[in-house]
Amino acid sequence: MLATQDKEYAETIHPNSHHAVIRALEVWRETGKSKSELRVKKDPLFDVLFLTPYDGNREKLYERINARIEQMFQLGLIDEVKSILEKGYNPDCK
Repeated sequence: MLATQDKEYAETIHPNSHHAVIRALEVWRETGKSKSELRVKKDPLFDVLFLTPYDGNREKLYERINARIEQMFQLGLIDEVKSILEKGYNPDCK
């Protein structure tokens, strides 16, 4: 249905992305316009400055990622996941 209504947008999303497909169809139904039509590129109102702690050193970056993951495990990540699963978490939930 989406490819028929908005081929351009349909080609930008994965067909298994049910949430995106449904949302695009809802937009079309409610507005009569495709998501592609509604996508209007506007100049930003303000200049944007991006700040990041990444300095280009990939080895240091991966060390920080690994340290963060280790900290998450030490702080109970496994128990947290078990608790969520025991409560009947639906993996399809957005």
